[in-house]
Amino acid sequence: TLPRGRLAAMRRVVPVVVRQPCVSRAALCAVGGAGRARMASTARGESGAAAIVAPHLGWRRAAPLRSACHARRTGAALSTTPLAASRATGPGGDAVDAVGRSDEAAARDGESRPHRVVSGATVDVDEVSKFGDIAAQGGWWRPGDRAVGFLHRLNAVRVPLIATAAGRGRDAGGAARSASPTALNLKGVSILDVGCGGGILSEPLARLGASVTGVDASEQNIAAAKAHAALDRLVLRNVAYRAATAEALCDAGEQYDVVVASEVVEHVADVPAFLAACCRLVKPGGALVVTTINRTAKSYALAIVAAEHLLRLVPVDTHDWSRFVTPREVGDAVRDHGLRVERVQGLLLNPVCGSWHKVDDTDVNYALVARKPEAPASGG
Repeated sequence: TLPRGRLAAMRRVVPVVVRQPCVSRAALCAVGGAGRARMASTARGESGAAAIVAPHLGWRRAAPLRSACHARRTGAALSTTPLAASRATGPGGDAVDAVGRSDEAAARDGESRPHRVVSGATVDVDEVSKFGDIAAQGGWWRPGDRAVGFLHRLNAVRVPLIATAAGRGRDAGGAARSASPTALNLKGVSILDVGCGGGILSEPLARLGASVTGVDASEQNIAAAKAHAALDRLVLRNVAYRAATAEALCDAGEQYDVVVASEVVEHVADVPAFLAACCRLVKPGGALVVTTINRTAKSYALAIVAAEHLLRLVPVDTHDWSRFVTPREVGDAVRDHGLRVERVQGLLLNPVCGSWHKVDDTDVNYALVARKPEAPASGG
């Protein structure tokens, strides 16, 4: 059973949520028994398609992200080790400590390091550092970390969306293939995961055969992603992680079949500039996939009040409602750079079992897919 205070909070938020047409009333009725539902979900485990898109995650509290947000609110510094005080550069330009240990080695051992953030016009240092704290505490791949677990489970809907955008989610007749991510094949598709964090989305895409480049402004996140990728030979062969920004890749003239900015737009300093860079990184005929949170009264009620303050599904201050971006704003920005919006898809989190579903309602979470026109055929 849940603590009495948490049950009271759930009862306060249910009248707000139950009026939303996209939420199952049967699921809401189960909120009072959420503790039993959680235990049953954990007992069932995950198999089949879920194994490739989400590790087995339980329901423990989100310690790394929660403590990171608390540190940002209070100004408290996260603990660091003595080894982090003296730094040099090792072979290949990797940062190392006084005894030659790289960030990747420190990430494998769960060692905390001072934040190093790649500079860029769209980089919000505070936001990047907040999520770098997750890497510093080993939270991106920690079993049972609830807030990060929601991102792992989001793969069940965003991986098929990305495959469809890459032209691999439909058969020759145009009919949708199996929704199971294990039925997808992304071999030969180049994908850029902008703001990849610890590699939660990059890894399942790499397992499906895609050539994945994951970039993040936090060097701690990149170190954590590299450390985890080293555990899987298939991932290690198909993914490359870099501490970089979208603008830096544009300056280098890089382009990809699919560019993904998943749960990132609401954390950047300059949304139009960030989306402009993402558009430039898409090859002619390629696609941009954005997942984020809409700026509506419903998203404030559910993503801020309910998820952060009442149900504590994610830590307080994980999001700032004023930074949420509407589908129209994203659509206008990508159209300004020559892309055509193909699809806007609502995404719904079931807070009882932690699973995500595709829905028509885009008032809270949504995905937007836009395509760049093919290059004109050369005359001859």
